[in-house]
Amino acid sequence: MEYEVDSELGYENESARESGMADIIINDEHPMYNEIEHLDMRNDDITPQDNQDDSEWEDEYDDLFSEEDGYSFMDYYYDDAPNYGMHSLEQKTQLIQLRRHLDRLDAKALDKEHDVFRIKEKVDACRTKMKALEFELASIREESVSMKESGNIAAHDRLASQIKKLELEIQNEHEVESLIKAELQIAEMGLSEVALEQRHYLNLSEKVQEQEEKVREEKKLMAELRLRKENQAAAKKERQLRKAELYFMKKMEEEENAYKARLEDALVNNMKAKQFLQISMQKVRDNWNREEEKNTTLAKRRMKSVIDLKKSISSTQENLQALQARDAARMKKQDAAEKKERQQILQDGGNPDQVLLQRKNRKNIEKQKKVFVKKQEENRRKIAEKIFYEEQRFGKRQQQLPQLWANRKSEREKELGPLKKRPVMKSIRMDEEGEPHFIERKFSTSADFNLDQAHREGKLEPSESDEIQTTTKSDVVSSSISIEGRLEALMKKGASKHNREDLAQPEFDGLWTKKHKDYKVPKDEQVLPKPVGGSDMERAILKRTLERHRAGITVKQVAAGREFTGQPFYSKPDVIHFKDFDVGKTYKKKIVITNVSYTMNFCRFIEISEHLKDFIFVDFKPPGQMSAGMSCDMFVTFSPKINTDLVGDVKFQAQTGPFSIPLKCSTKKCDLKVDVNFIDFGSQVVGETICRSVQLVNNGALGTRFEFFKVPDKPATTYTTETSLGRLTTAETVAMTPVDESDILKTATTVPQQQSTKQNRRHTMKEGMSTAAVTSIRPLDSPGLPVTEDQDRMVSINFVDVVEESSPERARSDGDEIKFESTVTDYSMLPEEIKVGQTMSGEIAPFSTVRLDVIFAPTIPGNIKANFRIAFSDKDSEPLTVKTSAKAIDVPVWIENPTIDLGICMYDRLYQDQLIVKNRATTALRLNFEVPKELKNHIEVLPRTGYIQAQSTFTAQLKFLPRKNLAEEGAGLFDPDSGVLEAPMAIQVADQTRPVPFTVMGVVTCSDMEFDQDEIDFGKCGIYESVAHTVKLTNYSILPQKFGFVDVPDYAEVQPNDGFGTILPLETIELDVIVNADKAKNYNFKLVCKSIIGRQFPIRCRAVGVHPPMELTKQVINFAATALGDTSHAHFHVVNSHTSANEFTHPVPRIGKGEIVPVGPTSFEFRIPEGAPISVAPCVGTVQPGEKCLVNVYFNPALGDTTVREEALRVLKTQKDDNERREADRQAREQALAASKTDEDKNGKGKKSKTPARTKTTDSQPPKSSGTTGSDRKSGTDEAPSPTLEDVEKDSDAFKAALASLTRSFSGSFDSYKIPCFVASGACDDITNSPSQSFNPANILYVDVHCPTVKPPVVVISNQGQNCTDFGQVSIGQNTIRPISIQNISDQPVDLTLSSLDTNGPFQVLNALRTLTPDETHTLLVSFTPNAGKLFYEVLKMVSPLATLSIPLTGKGVSPVIDISVDDGVLDMGDVLEGESNSATFTISNSSSLKVDYSIRLDSNSLLKHSLSQQIPSRSSDTEKEHSRSQMLAGPQNYDGSAVFDCVPCEGTIATEETHEITVTFSPDHSSRHYSDGARIVLFNLEQAHAVKLQGRAHKHMMYLDGYDMPRLAFESLSTEEKPADLESDLAEPTRDILLTFRSKISEGCFQAASRELSVGCIRTNAFVSKKSGDWIVENMQHAQSLGFSVEFPKGSVDVGSAKPIEIVWTPPEGQNPNVTVESSLSLTLKADVALTYNVLLRALLVLH
Repeated sequence: MEYEVDSELGYENESARESGMADIIINDEHPMYNEIEHLDMRNDDITPQDNQDDSEWEDEYDDLFSEEDGYSFMDYYYDDAPNYGMHSLEQKTQLIQLRRHLDRLDAKALDKEHDVFRIKEKVDACRTKMKALEFELASIREESVSMKESGNIAAHDRLASQIKKLELEIQNEHEVESLIKAELQIAEMGLSEVALEQRHYLNLSEKVQEQEEKVREEKKLMAELRLRKENQAAAKKERQLRKAELYFMKKMEEEENAYKARLEDALVNNMKAKQFLQISMQKVRDNWNREEEKNTTLAKRRMKSVIDLKKSISSTQENLQALQARDAARMKKQDAAEKKERQQILQDGGNPDQVLLQRKNRKNIEKQKKVFVKKQEENRRKIAEKIFYEEQRFGKRQQQLPQLWANRKSEREKELGPLKKRPVMKSIRMDEEGEPHFIERKFSTSADFNLDQAHREGKLEPSESDEIQTTTKSDVVSSSISIEGRLEALMKKGASKHNREDLAQPEFDGLWTKKHKDYKVPKDEQVLPKPVGGSDMERAILKRTLERHRAGITVKQVAAGREFTGQPFYSKPDVIHFKDFDVGKTYKKKIVITNVSYTMNFCRFIEISEHLKDFIFVDFKPPGQMSAGMSCDMFVTFSPKINTDLVGDVKFQAQTGPFSIPLKCSTKKCDLKVDVNFIDFGSQVVGETICRSVQLVNNGALGTRFEFFKVPDKPATTYTTETSLGRLTTAETVAMTPVDESDILKTATTVPQQQSTKQNRRHTMKEGMSTAAVTSIRPLDSPGLPVTEDQDRMVSINFVDVVEESSPERARSDGDEIKFESTVTDYSMLPEEIKVGQTMSGEIAPFSTVRLDVIFAPTIPGNIKANFRIAFSDKDSEPLTVKTSAKAIDVPVWIENPTIDLGICMYDRLYQDQLIVKNRATTALRLNFEVPKELKNHIEVLPRTGYIQAQSTFTAQLKFLPRKNLAEEGAGLFDPDSGVLEAPMAIQVADQTRPVPFTVMGVVTCSDMEFDQDEIDFGKCGIYESVAHTVKLTNYSILPQKFGFVDVPDYAEVQPNDGFGTILPLETIELDVIVNADKAKNYNFKLVCKSIIGRQFPIRCRAVGVHPPMELTKQVINFAATALGDTSHAHFHVVNSHTSANEFTHPVPRIGKGEIVPVGPTSFEFRIPEGAPISVAPCVGTVQPGEKCLVNVYFNPALGDTTVREEALRVLKTQKDDNERREADRQAREQALAASKTDEDKNGKGKKSKTPARTKTTDSQPPKSSGTTGSDRKSGTDEAPSPTLEDVEKDSDAFKAALASLTRSFSGSFDSYKIPCFVASGACDDITNSPSQSFNPANILYVDVHCPTVKPPVVVISNQGQNCTDFGQVSIGQNTIRPISIQNISDQPVDLTLSSLDTNGPFQVLNALRTLTPDETHTLLVSFTPNAGKLFYEVLKMVSPLATLSIPLTGKGVSPVIDISVDDGVLDMGDVLEGESNSATFTISNSSSLKVDYSIRLDSNSLLKHSLSQQIPSRSSDTEKEHSRSQMLAGPQNYDGSAVFDCVPCEGTIATEETHEITVTFSPDHSSRHYSDGARIVLFNLEQAHAVKLQGRAHKHMMYLDGYDMPRLAFESLSTEEKPADLESDLAEPTRDILLTFRSKISEGCFQAASRELSVGCIRTNAFVSKKSGDWIVENMQHAQSLGFSVEFPKGSVDVGSAKPIEIVWTPPEGQNPNVTVESSLSLTLKADVALTYNVLLRALLVLH
């Protein structure tokens, strides 16, 4: 049995074995094993407290044996520390176990001692308590005895119960004491056991302490060692700190200097800015001046336009005059034709006037019909368009402001329109002042009366014009569908009645119907007759005479000294009044005249008033002298002939003077009045109705028609179609305005609905007229005019404004009558409180009374006043006014808020409100709340029944919980389409007939929100990028709802606003759900969108996390603003961090929980989007595990070819149009010139003038032909097809011009590109296809590149705007200069600097740059001097603060091309004997068109030979070729100083297509295998065309051996060479050792044979001519053959000048150990001139990999 030390000690068996340490094993025979096992078996007795102590002790020992600062204690112990007795690790383990056990025993002993002490304390406490109880018991017993003796039984019994209780407690304490003692015995026994065990391990504890002391000493040594290291580290840190301080001070100084420099630059820039500001201000002033000039130019242009307009007006007048003259001529022709036609008709016996008039009337009718139909259709179309437009506006406004629209019922209650009135036909007459007076309507026949009555009662069929009337309020509030349907019906009906004959009878005849006589001028003989009664002068003379005569007749009457004054006679009646007379009848009255003077008097009738003499006859016989008080009779007879009021006097002459009796004749009149002018209804409760009457009394003999109506306080309000359907327009009722029927006839037409509405105007009404009057006028038949179908149709004009818009100069005569249609207001349709009763109009007979009722039905409490008016058809009767006053008192119980608006509510949500009921009565009342049965399940009022106290308030709770079945149960009260709930409810009050109504209103909506998809599949999501998915969230509620996504995982997010926000009613918003996968696993989670009311709307999401095998250090690249033609650079790394497939130590690349990507090289490929100005280098590559690859991204903005081509096409088209226009102008000028020349030829006179004309004509023939050719060319051009985009080449001038134009007008752009990076496992060479074809889509990485592009500040204007400057082909050594012109196209000055060119290159800038102001140009001179025959390319960069202008410079140095016949540039001279020579040749040919001067230069003759030969020689043959081209090729040289290699000829000239042969001689003077030299062919002493390496080998003897392993340098060693031996010496050559290495590789489960070849050669020499061949032999092969070696040709011969191979094969024997190298040797002897012996060392290996 073995116990291996576990990993807690720091070592494992395998790791210890690998590190060279022996396994530490404790055998069961070890003397300490039993003791340790014994200790382990007793661990069961250890308490948890012991385990805790053990852990603390182990921590201490771990600290003792810990490894700090990378230095192991065991390493120190075994290597450097002195030996203190701890020779093995098992002793350390034993020490740990012993210390652990001893500490456990100590801790256990302490615990046992503590338990014993604690139990003893319990025993002492128990005994103390028992003593106290016994003492208390004794005292209570004594007290009990004393109480018993004293006879206190109650105290004795109480103390007895206490004694029993104490005795019971003492007994319990004795039991507890016994238990504690037993526990104490157990604890003391345990303590004894622990003490015995400690004594058993007493000796062992001392040994442990000694060992621990040794460990502490070792720890102390380790601490000292660490202290030294820490001191060294501290000193190092201190030095670094000092260096950092010095560096910081230096940086501070640099920053201070830089600040000073920046300050100076700022001052300089400030000065420059001032200059620029002055320039800018000058520009501003220049702009202002230009604006002034522009305004001046504009003013001049306007003046010119006015002048042109005047000219145009004058020319137009001339044209009008010409047109009038033409019309006059045409009229003359027509008159002539008409006259001719009249003659023809007369000849035929017809009436020409009748025929022509009928024809004219027919034409007029047809013309009017067409105009009418056209106008009617146009009006209908306008009406339809207006209705459609208003419907659209109405719908839009209803969507924008839904709160302005209530339901139809409430809106209808708010509307107030023109009141309906009963039609009453009346007639009025205008007086001199223009005021209308009612007159009695008279009907000629009963048919006329019936017709008028039918009109008034509305029984006649309405005419077509009646159908198109002003839209009333009810029409407006109707739906748009009804409007369209009604309009369509009207149009159809109008079309159907278009041809119907409808003759309307006029209401009265016009003046034009009456015949009149022509006015005749009176003749001179006709003299007016003398007026009756004489002239005015005669009447005046007569009047004066009568007055004088009467003055002489009168006598003063004096009686009793008193003079009589006054009227002497008194008549009875006082006034002679003939009342209510009828024309044609005779009336006679008796008048009694009484003398009322003092004495006798007489009277005599003189006369009556002049205007009464024709109607009044007075029969009076003078009675003579009459005493005072006496009477006489007089009879007055009245014969009325006219129905007119007459007023006059009957004049008498008495003795005392004249007197008169008034006489009055009055027609029948209306005497109207009311019994009361003011009605006071008093106080009335709301809801009750009271009626009061007014007596209308007619005391006159004439009856009349009356109207009883209420006078509105404000003008009536109506809807019209002129305004939007949602707005109200206020229009006063139209007054009655007299209309001239002749004007109406002239304008007789059908007024469309909209036009009639537009013609509505306000008119003031005279008191006594109707409040709403609509004039209905019909055209009258005129016998003098032709009757047309349009005139036959009745035309209705709804407003009198049409008449008013006629000529204002037309005056109204006094006798004009106006027929009007008055409507009586029906106030019963309006919710008025004081209104007219049933009798609103009627007839009042003479001397009769009519009762008029006024009803008061209050609905709203408060004081109410109203005025009523009684209007009469009699013009002489003034309207009567009746004023009313009332006070409405509310019901005792009323609700504070009769309309409870719950607002917008949601289903299944509880809404509450208070019903506040108030009682103004002085008694308590019982209330009962009634809820409609349809809403029992949705609305509840608590309490349902209650009592409200007197003059107090009662509050009830209204609960509204709308459920989903509200639409089904609340039918009629709830509109499911709009969601509007209007529930009428009532409060039944005891002893009150009228309930208290109130209405519960609200809009019920749902709280649903919905996603457009239930599940989101994000697919594969990389851990280095975010994947977003857009979802739509729709709110089906009409309330805005707040929402938020809760419990969102850490790897997911919702944007915007982190998934929180407010969604408006019926709105759909887009939300982006973003997943940021952090691990490669499957993600299944649920996003919960929670509304503010707690509803949850989940959406399931799933994704697969992908850990790509590669990662990018940057995934977003933001380029700086880059100008066109400039280049911006950025870089990032592609990292392959996948180095281990252990998924338990770190995340591994995989897709979800799929297979792990194998560790190995990974390839990537960037795929640039098509057309993107971006390049990536490298775009394809392979990254090894743990490595990274740098990727550069270049942004080269440029204008697109398509855009440039389109601009080029536009330029070409513009040029083509300009050319065509110029060609047309040229041809026009040529034609004008030819015409002018022709006119000169015609107008020329004389013989001399004709001859030049012919000469000119002859000269002008070629231009004509050229013009014809030009036209032909133009026609050919027109026929040629227009160029397309493909026809525009990049090298064309149009393309270049378009590119320059677009560059100058470029305004900037911002583009973003997403570059995919395809990733595939394996190297690019191992992958069959490219990474973009063998990739996994889940592993694609993306790079977002943001590319802002701006306009370049500087452009090249030379070379047609091309940046590239090509110098072309230039001979070597020649100099060419090209100018490069640049221009500043920005609006700011630009400071330019040049980049440095290659100082040894052919390009050179000859002048310097300077600061370019806006639009300034500068020319840069660049020279090109090629020094070699090759293509040169450099980039000249002009750097500005904002961009860099790159100008590529290209040029080709023309040099001749020569070819050599040496392959691979190496000429091998072969093997020769030392002291002899060998020759070889190669050719040089010239394939160019020029002759070539060449020279061959050997490296051994170069002056730089010694400096270049100091370089380290190459040790590998792979780099030997490169080494030969870049370094010195000269090898060992001859000892005698002669050249080893020689070329003949060494220089020359080769003509075109000529070839020269070069002979190379190899002459070594000692043996060496490293002879070499470089032959460099230089053309024109400037350029090296070719470099040929010359190499050869020299040997001492004829036979040589090659093909063995020999670590050799490519050059001879610098050590001393062996001295050359004498060829004739007989001393034997020493044996040489050579090495052959064999490597056998495994194939198909077994090791294959390995072979090597040795080449044996024989040199041809003149020294041994007799020797024709050499021999070789292989010996001592037994040992080698036993190891598997075999020689194919162990013996043979080789001819001189040739070589043969010796093949040696090694076949590994079976059971060969791969770790053992097989070694053996052979002996090889070469015999020719001398015998050469080689000891061939054979070494074989088995290669597993």
